[in-house]
Amino acid sequence: MQKKLTILLMFLVVFALFGIFYADASESIYGNYKIVGTPNHNNAGKADIYKQNGNSWDCIQTITANDSGKYDSFGYSVSIFENYAIIGAPWDDDHATDSGSAYLYIKKDNAWIQTTKIRGTEVSQKFGYSVLLTENSIIIKDHNGLSYTYPFHITISGYIKDPKNTPKSNVTITFSNNGGTTSTDSAGYYSHELTIGYSGLATPNKPGYKFSPASAI
Repeated sequence: MQKKLTILLMFLVVFALFGIFYADASESIYGNYKIVGTPNHNNAGKADIYKQNGNSWDCIQTITANDSGKYDSFGYSVSIFENYAIIGAPWDDDHATDSGSAYLYIKKDNAWIQTTKIRGTEVSQKFGYSVLLTENSIIIKDHNGLSYTYPFHITISGYIKDPKNTPKSNVTITFSNNGGTTSTDSAGYYSHELTIGYSGLATPNKPGYKFSPASAI
């Protein structure tokens, strides 16, 4: 009896350690929305967005990484807050082996769209091991417990003028990759908020005018 009990206890310890290393699921709830990560799905991972419907939860969208890799563990950590969701993939290899990443999404027209990807930089860093969204910040931890805090938004601003330095008002500037639009005021000035890590092109437009360059990073 003593021998059988010892073997059983050893099995339970090994199983517990295995579960910590390869989480079966992670979950976060905000209001009527819930996100559930399944990092072992198809050896790459996924996350499901649910919306509360009375006493039940309806799955409204399944998210997989647009650059999914085997054993990235996308969905190992998740967090949802207001119109944002973040999903960790700590075994992603973008910058180095197991450097890790976190994907940020925004809800637009009832669909969750990726806005950026924040990457770890070091071998075995496992950036994205833990993620958290708060009112003003994105908090990402790595496997060693080091915490990295980012603002939700950055502000880009400037002026649009002609070769004679005359300001141009009512110029519409469109930011690609779901970055939104803004326009210049009477002084040719514009200001626009973008999600941290945004990557895309800004394209000005006004009927009857040509711009050089036509687009800018």
